[in-house]
Amino acid sequence: MWSWLASLVLSIGLASAGGPVARASEEPMASPPAIEAPAGGWYEVDGIYARVLGTDGDRATVRRLADHAAAAVPRLSRALGVPAGTRMDVYVAPAEQFGAIQPGEPPDWADGTAWPTQGLVFLHSPGDRPGTAEALETVLDHEIVHVLLGRAFAPERPPRWLQEGMAQLYAGEITPALSDTLAQARLGGGLLPLATLVRGFPADAGLARLAYAQSADFVGWIGSTYGDDALRRLVAELDGGATAEQAVRDVTGKSLAQIEVDWSSRWDSPWRWVQGLLGSGILWGFFSLLIVVGAWRRRRRGKLRLALWEAEEERARLLAQQALRDRLEMDARPVTRGQVIEFRGPVQ
Repeated sequence: MWSWLASLVLSIGLASAGGPVARASEEPMASPPAIEAPAGGWYEVDGIYARVLGTDGDRATVRRLADHAAAAVPRLSRALGVPAGTRMDVYVAPAEQFGAIQPGEPPDWADGTAWPTQGLVFLHSPGDRPGTAEALETVLDHEIVHVLLGRAFAPERPPRWLQEGMAQLYAGEITPALSDTLAQARLGGGLLPLATLVRGFPADAGLARLAYAQSADFVGWIGSTYGDDALRRLVAELDGGATAEQAVRDVTGKSLAQIEVDWSSRWDSPWRWVQGLLGSGILWGFFSLLIVVGAWRRRRRGKLRLALWEAEEERARLLAQQALRDRLEMDARPVTRGQVIEFRGPVQ
């Protein structure tokens, strides 16, 4: 029964997840086309590390992101242990231009894209994003990490788990929702083995979302367990050509399989099981069912008490009627010889 429930939790959690994540980092073409300016031209704010461009209607956003990038690029460069490199260009584009001005076709679900070797980042204009979307600063941090790692590993591409894990970690995207995804997967026995994760992400949308979540949590766990320098060493080892197995062993002193046990065992506590059930909605549904059943039982007990009270009332009414009939019959009887009628009244 428990295995069936676990599988149900995992399938519900991943099926309701939608697409993988609203991010994309693609390898650009060797010679990208010139980026066409909108009718009113680009409004731009130049900086040492980034130049931010946008339409005239997004001037305030462009200035805000330029200020953010001026501090974010060197901060993220130090955190990753890689050079900041040459200035990158960040475009804040409306929906009708977002895909057209990029070197290649971005995914439909992408909230932001990065083209590392060309130092290009594309973000949606605020007016085209839902109110519940992450702050553009968060998206920009995510894409800056992609650019920095992509440049460091060029002409090779950084491992997917490393770049997505680092991007989510340093963009502050390790959220309770991400923990819920992992708790549901662990409950269903569905966490991807690290040996599978480091080989690449699955094509299935639900499993890809799980891979993103695992990458972020795994990278974050290494940082919190072994220190921020361990993450920089991990980047350097992998950039130097080490396999994931070799890099993890050099940084932690343990094999990938041993590290997997240490990392994944955190999800075996009773609270994590409750978290997985809560995240999947099954436990909330169970509690709701208990509330409904409890309310039905209280209502049923109330009806029974009312029925008993009405029955007692009816019994008392019938007894009173019978007593009245007996009294009337007695009063109607004639007095015969030998009968004694006792009258108790006031003493004269």
